[in-house]
Amino acid sequence: MIDEEPALLQIDVSDFGIHIPAAQLLPMAMDHEIHHKGQLFVYVRAMGHTDLPLFVKRG
Repeated sequence: MIDEEPALLQIDVSDFGIHIPAAQLLPMAMDHEIHHKGQLFVYVRAMGHTDLPLFVKRG
């Protein structure tokens, strides 16, 4: 079982004017990565590439 206390810790992100629970950082980071991956795919498609990998298998 995962301890909920660290997930409830409030993170000070004063540069953005908010405090958020630590548990919100992971989904925010995932959304951020997805957004930039989408931007990259649009750019690469504009260069003429059509067969783009959605996931890269490692190992």
